Amino acid sequence: MVETRIKVATERRQKRERDAEAAREAILAAAQTIFVRSGYSGARVDEIAKEAGYNKALIFHYFQDKLGLYQEVVGRMKSRNFAMLKERISALVSDEAEPITREWVRTFLEQSVRLTFDHYREHAEIRRLLAWESAERWLTFSGCNPVPPDETWVSKVRAFLRRAQEAGIIRPEIDANMLMANISGMGLIFLTSIPRYQHVFPGVDFASPEAQDHAREQMALLVVNGAMTPDPDAAS
Repeated sequence: MVETRIKVATERRQKRERDAEAAREAILAAAQTIFVRSGYSGARVDEIAKEAGYNKALIFHYFQDKLGLYQEVVGRMKSRNFAMLKERISALVSDEAEPITREWVRTFLEQSVRLTFDHYREHAEIRRLLAWESAERWLTFSGCNPVPPDETWVSKVRAFLRRAQEAGIIRPEIDANMLMANISGMGLIFLTSIPRYQHVFPGVDFASPEAQDHAREQMALLVVNGAMTPDPDAAS
């Protein structure tokens, strides 16, 4: 009898936990939709509650206020971005024992551009949220709880670029931090600015998948030619 009561109590607790997790996820999904559409300042908790299908009191119970909810949405976004950078870009420089070559450096630069570009192309919600933050001077974004930094992959990339400079493959005046910052930002700025580019260059296609592929490859070409020294074998 006691075992039965314990089993029933355990099942009820597990159901409450599942229901609570489902509610949190529904609220976060709704919040992301509204924040992406309206920005932090324009979003309303009533609107988020309606989108999620839960009452406003439950939002306050889980997240305290609109800022707490926004911090959770942005924190998840940051984690996704950092996970992509750590997993994909650091993998391009993982073998430190292998002698560095021009082909390896070229592949690293090209793939870094492609990976970041495609990441933002696939996740329109991330680039729109970042566009709102830029318009609002990053005030709310900067106040969000930071994702714990993982310097391992950053250090690996810096070490790789330093080795490439020592080998005479990357130009000595190139700042590794600025190089990676520009690579990570080029695709984001382009994809966010497509409607403006269509007005600046009337008749030029920037929006189609083929045009975006072309833009990505042009960025890769620009980074490679700007960061790498001339190939002495090609000159001869």
